[in-house]
Amino acid sequence: MKLNKLALAVSAALVGSSVAWLDQQQIAVEVASASDPAAPLAARSATPIAFTQAAGIPSSDTAATGMAGAVAVGFDSAAAAVSESSEDSGYDADEARALSAARARMSQSVRALAASGSTETVELLLAYDTPASEAELERIVDLGGEVAQRYQHLPMAAVRISAAALESLAGNPALQVVDLDAPVFASSASARQTAQLPQAGAQSYQQPNTSFGIAVVDSGVQAHPDLNVKSRWNCTKKFSICIPTADAKQDRYGHGTHIAGIVGGKGTASAGAHSGIAPGTAVHSLQVLNPAGKGNASMVIKALDWVLANGTAHNVKVVNLSLGAPTRESVAMDPLALAAEKVWDAGYVVVASAGNNGHYGDFTITSPGAARKILTVGSLTSSGTGADFSDDYVSTFSSRGPTAVDLTLKPDLLAPGNRYVAASAPDMDLKVRVGNRGVGCGKTCDGSYVELSGTSMAAGVVSGAALLMLAKDPTLSPATIKARMMKTARKIEGDPTAVGAGVLNISAALANSAVTSGQTLSPKMVPHGDGKSLLIEDTASLWGHSRWSADGIWQVGYLWGESADTPDGFLEANSYLWANSALAGDGIEANSYLWANSYLWANSYLWANSYLWANSAEMGD
Repeated sequence: MKLNKLALAVSAALVGSSVAWLDQQQIAVEVASASDPAAPLAARSATPIAFTQAAGIPSSDTAATGMAGAVAVGFDSAAAAVSESSEDSGYDADEARALSAARARMSQSVRALAASGSTETVELLLAYDTPASEAELERIVDLGGEVAQRYQHLPMAAVRISAAALESLAGNPALQVVDLDAPVFASSASARQTAQLPQAGAQSYQQPNTSFGIAVVDSGVQAHPDLNVKSRWNCTKKFSICIPTADAKQDRYGHGTHIAGIVGGKGTASAGAHSGIAPGTAVHSLQVLNPAGKGNASMVIKALDWVLANGTAHNVKVVNLSLGAPTRESVAMDPLALAAEKVWDAGYVVVASAGNNGHYGDFTITSPGAARKILTVGSLTSSGTGADFSDDYVSTFSSRGPTAVDLTLKPDLLAPGNRYVAASAPDMDLKVRVGNRGVGCGKTCDGSYVELSGTSMAAGVVSGAALLMLAKDPTLSPATIKARMMKTARKIEGDPTAVGAGVLNISAALANSAVTSGQTLSPKMVPHGDGKSLLIEDTASLWGHSRWSADGIWQVGYLWGESADTPDGFLEANSYLWANSALAGDGIEANSYLWANSYLWANSYLWANSYLWANSAEMGD
C-alpha cells in the first residue's frame, strides 16, 4: 500500500501514527492515500471527532446523553487525558492542571508537536482575549521566540519559536488559541443569467454605487481597462503592515485580477460582453499571495486587520476571500476564521469560497468559510441553456458540508463558478496551469480575459450581489444581506450540505425587504440520540423570527420537524436529508461517511495538504 505524507492537523496520540516534520510548519502523519484503490478503509479511518459539545448540545440534553457508547474525544477530553498523563508523569496537581490548561489552548497539531519532543523552529498564530501587552511580547522573546507580526485591531500575533517552548508559551491564561501559521496558496453572460442579475432597462435593475469599495484579499490586482482599482496594498511577509504600492503589475499569478473582474469589471475591453456583477466597483487590492500564489494565514489576517483599520476611510463595504485551508480545528481554535468573523462583526460583508474539494465528499468546507457568521459560497455549473435552469448542477469540485469538527451546515448558497470568463492579467501564471484558457474576442481584447473555474469565482459573484444590495439600501447589515440571499435563493434538488439554500437569485434578493436584528449564524448539525436521525438548529429560533424558518430557506427544510424528544431550538431530519443516504444499524451513513455513536469518521483531513489555496479549480466541469 502506497503511503503519502499528508499534512494533517491531528494529534498523533489519537491516530496512533508517527509524527514527522513537513516544511517546518506542518505536522504530517503517515496515512494511506485516499487515492489508493487498495486502501478504501484506511481512507475512511481518519481521526474520530466527537462533536456533541462542538455542536452546542448540552451534555444533559437527550441528543447528547442518548448516544450509545459515546466517548468524548474533543478538546475538553483531550485536555483531561493530558492532565491524567501529566499526573502519571510526576507533576503535582497544580502543575498538572496548569499544563492541562496550556495544552487545551493549543490546536491539535500544536499539541502533537509539543508532545513530539521536536526542537525545530515553528511559525505560530496566537489569539488573545485582548491585544498582547509589552510584557507578553517580552515573555515570548525570553522564551527564545521572535514576534514576527503584530496587528493593529485584531488581538493576535504571529511568532516564531522552538517547539520545545510550546508548553511554556501556551501557559499564559490570556491566550485563547495557539495554532500553526499554515502556508496558503491561491486555491460570463450565461453566468449572469443563471444568477438572475437584472440587466439595464429591467424594472428590477440596480445601478451599482461605484463609490462603494470591495477589498479583494488575494494575489493582487493588475491594471486592466475593465477595472476601477483605487488602491493596491502589499500584505505579504516582507512587511509588518500592509503597505501601499503603485505596482500596476502586482498580480503575476492572475487569480485576484480575475476575481476583481467578476465583482466589478466594466466590460470595457469586450464591449460589455464580460462585465462583472457590480460594474465599476472601487477595488482595493490586498495582496497576500506571492507571484507563485503562495502565502500564509498570518498574511490574510494582516489584510483583515487592514480592513478594520482603513476600511471606513476607503468606503469598503465587502471583503472577498476566494481562498481556503482545510478545516483542522473548531472555529473557536482557528485564528483565520476568528479574524474573518471580527471583520463581519465590524459591519463588513465577508464572502468566502467553500473550497474545491467536493470530489472528496462531505466535510470538505475550507477555512475561513467554516465560520458560522460569514457567507460561504459553493459553485454551480450552468449548462449555458439560457433561462432553462433544469440542467444546472452543483459543480463536481465544489466542497460539501457540514464543516469538519463543528458540523455547521455549509455552504450557505451556490453561485455560478464553472468556466467563468473575466479579466485576465497579462502572462498570468494561471493561464499556464489551466492550459491557456484565454478568451478570444477580437484584436482589441485578445488576452484581456480568461476562463477559470472554482468556488473562488462563485464567491466573487456573491460579493458583487452584496454590493448591489448595499447600493439599493446602504443601511443593510451583513446579517440581513446573508439572510435575504439565502431566503430568496432559487431552490434546487439535492443534499443541503451540497446545494446550501439554493442558487443566488440577485433579482429576488434585491426585491426582498425582510430584516433580521440578530446574527444569521449558519445552523449546526448533530446526530440524534436514536443514532438514525440528525438534529439541525432551527433558524426561526436562531435568527429570531419565524420568517426565517427552515422550510423557507432549504429546499428540504419543510421535512424537518420536531418530535417529543427533540431538544429546544432544534429540528429533526431523517435519512431524506442525504441524497444517497442509507440507514445503517449503528448510525447514519451519508456519502460514504458514518455518523455513529457520537463519532464523525471522516477523511476530510486527507485532501491534498493543509495549505491555504485560492479556490480556483484547474479544470472545470
